[in-house]
Amino acid sequence: MIKSGRVVRKQSDDTSVHNLPQVNGQRANNYPRSRTDRNRHNDRDQHRDYSDGRQSYEDWNSRVSDMPDFIEGIDILPERNVVDFTNNSYGDIFCEFLSNVNCCILNGKNFLSNDFTFISTRGTSVVDYCIVPYGYLNKFVDFEVIRAQSLVNSTFTTGEYDPKHIPDHSLICWTFNTLVYDDQIMVRHAQSTDNETTEHVKFDTRNVPNDWLTDVEVVSKLNQLILDLEHSENNQLEIDNKYDD
Repeated sequence: MIKSGRVVRKQSDDTSVHNLPQVNGQRANNYPRSRTDRNRHNDRDQHRDYSDGRQSYEDWNSRVSDMPDFIEGIDILPERNVVDFTNNSYGDIFCEFLSNVNCCILNGKNFLSNDFTFISTRGTSVVDYCIVPYGYLNKFVDFEVIRAQSLVNSTFTTGEYDPKHIPDHSLICWTFNTLVYDDQIMVRHAQSTDNETTEHVKFDTRNVPNDWLTDVEVVSKLNQLILDLEHSENNQLEIDNKYDD
């Protein structure tokens, strides 16, 4: 298992992260956004490829309340626990973007604790999100939000840390479950493969009969294989096993 989380507000080459600009330096209010900005945001991000399971996490300055981050009636996702019931115009753009790239908000799904991610004298809100592809949602678990004040209290004694230096953003973290192979098993498999004689079969593709793949039984097996692939978790191991069947 890989433990992941947002520690600092920093852009990374490994994930798709960026900020939408704050509006007049505030996060708690709803301000209009120009169509030019909307188009620039969508054009830049909809061409990113999220299908490989990458997650994105950052301060998006978007408040989405309980707006759907998927296409209702088509996509089936678990219900999201909501703590911030205020939305702004950035939230509309953000949810539209997510539904276009088949990604969703992890906050409030598969969670241990859910809380506000921005806490200051100006108010509280949720503007920091972890974004994951639909197909990999079940691999992201134990999502939690930890307030900066809680981290300070658990690390320092009272009066040891100046309150004015406590960040106004919370820490968000989660566990990502991925398939890990045992090194010893892989070594033994490689050694056994080296000792085996590999048989290569070559087919004459220049003389394909006209009735090839027209048999009812063959067509039925092909359709079943396609269904199995479509309903699998689409990981490489399952796909490889289908060819061995």
